[in-house]
Amino acid sequence: MALPDVFNYFLPVAAVAIVLEWLWLTRRLHRPYRGREVGRNVVLWLGYEGLTWLTGGLFIVIGLWGYEHRLLDFGYSLGAFVALFFVEDFVMYATHVLKHRCRFFWAADHEVHHSSSEFNFTTAFRNSPLAPLSGAWLAWPMLCLLGFPPAMVFFQASLSRAYQCFTHTSTVRRLPAAIEWVFVTPSHHRVHHAKNPAYIDKNYGGILIIWDRIFGTFQAERDDIPCEFGVLSEFDTSRVGRVVFHGLGSMIADIRRRRGLAAKLGTIIRAPSWTPASEGGQTLGTDELR
Repeated sequence: MALPDVFNYFLPVAAVAIVLEWLWLTRRLHRPYRGREVGRNVVLWLGYEGLTWLTGGLFIVIGLWGYEHRLLDFGYSLGAFVALFFVEDFVMYATHVLKHRCRFFWAADHEVHHSSSEFNFTTAFRNSPLAPLSGAWLAWPMLCLLGFPPAMVFFQASLSRAYQCFTHTSTVRRLPAAIEWVFVTPSHHRVHHAKNPAYIDKNYGGILIIWDRIFGTFQAERDDIPCEFGVLSEFDTSRVGRVVFHGLGSMIADIRRRRGLAAKLGTIIRAPSWTPASEGGQTLGTDELR
């Protein structure tokens, strides 16, 4: 059964949304919409998409192998689509937590996405070209091993990706309470991207915010705490190369200077803020490196 890549159909809609957002912010609200930052986001996205095409072949191979050896058989029923919607969204939540709480994935994959001090629709496309090489995407072919057809998994993943793009904006304040309670909204995702202490390590959801409510990682946007975007480890984000390699460079430097295998492994697999006992042994949530 052939299913469309929702994200490709979504791109023209995203382009229109970006133009409308730019007009609204600059003409109506008289707020900046920095062209150079938009340009960097586009360059990073093109690099990301280029490597995604290469790893996409592995996605297909692993997914087909997994489906050939599937543990269950969901088929293409409506019930299977509904089940996959929830299962895939939970996988999205879990891998997103991993990207924030394991320094390797933060450095190789996710720091780039959070490094901008701007927050608009183009931020959704700000992904590291190295992200496909981190291996976080391997969680999705495993859904085929569980019993979901590869085409369904790819369809749901592209649907989720398209939806999440619309949560990257400051132009939408809050939606009706029922929507805010169930779904990830721009308000929720602004909190996720904020570096304010009250907001760090919150709101990891992709489409549904219910996972954050269940696992205690939810934080509502507060009127008395305006969101400040970016990462806590301030560095020069005006150069694309610096943006891409800053996290890995910092991690490798810490690995080299720390003594002992445990300290070196901890630097890779523990939270980005983790330090060994010889340096105080502190872990401050996602971190001071954010």
